[in-house]
Amino acid sequence: MLIRFVRHYRLRCGAIVLLSLVSAVATMVTLGQINRLAGAASTNGALSSWLYCGALLALVFVVNIALQGLLAVFGADLVAHLRKELSERFVRLDYERLATRRHVVATSLVEDLGRIAPLVLIAPQLAYNAVRARGGAVYRRVRSPVLAGSVLAVLPIPIGGALLFARKVKVRFGILRAAEERVFSQLHTISSGKKEMTLNRLRAEQFMSDGLSPAIAEARHHMISVHLGWGAMSALASVVMLGSVLFALAVGQHFNLPLETIVKFVISGLFLSGPVNFLMSVGPQINAGLASIRHLNAAGLNLDAELPSHDLAHSAVTDDSWARIDARKLTYRY
Repeated sequence: MLIRFVRHYRLRCGAIVLLSLVSAVATMVTLGQINRLAGAASTNGALSSWLYCGALLALVFVVNIALQGLLAVFGADLVAHLRKELSERFVRLDYERLATRRHVVATSLVEDLGRIAPLVLIAPQLAYNAVRARGGAVYRRVRSPVLAGSVLAVLPIPIGGALLFARKVKVRFGILRAAEERVFSQLHTISSGKKEMTLNRLRAEQFMSDGLSPAIAEARHHMISVHLGWGAMSALASVVMLGSVLFALAVGQHFNLPLETIVKFVISGLFLSGPVNFLMSVGPQINAGLASIRHLNAAGLNLDAELPSHDLAHSAVTDDSWARIDARKLTYRY
């Protein structure tokens, strides 16, 4: 589904990715210039170097402003497009599916839509931070192969743990989405059965105690589990990044490396914490959006499938032999 939307908006996606790359490269060049100024013998460097650094900062600012403006317009258009297409599929959905799972389909138009749109909007930011991380890694390797190699030697352990955790989180988000669906089902029951609950107070109390309250409690439990786990992972990632910087500092002192090399390596390490923190911050959005896509597919609103035909002429009754319909011996008991 995401690939189809990216193809549809390929020109705008290309412009966003291009601006993201320009911003990332300009940021890396600015970092290098700041490091050169910091490593100068005195603070009275050439005026041209300071002006060049200021021009780079201005470029980063202008590009980021343009990028945010383009993202704002693209985000609004994407949400409108998703709403229109999902509404068309809702209208053309089989009545049998709609009658039995009306609350599922209706909430998908509101709940899942708000989680899917950010997936496309996050993609340019992922490209931007990926370039920053890659550029920072190359810079560190060029600056000091010894320090870069020592840090890379200890990173596979936390990275492997993060991959295993991400696999478990994917399942947890699916469970959370199913629990939320049960809550929406109970809330839909309130709107459709309000008259019966008003006439029978015991029935209303039973609904609250046996239906709505357990569903809310279950969703609360899974929500705490998901966000607490991801929060712990985010905290661990920050500690790992700072720990790698501290480890590089210890290795540099052990091998008696020049202080200038150690300082620049440490600064670049702190710079890399930005992309890592971004990836951790958008992780819940990505997983929630993917869970919503799977939920839409299960609800029959698969955006990758062809729209069902809206022509019902083939089902029209053409036999004129009958004249009336009788209903006999109808009874009703409350």
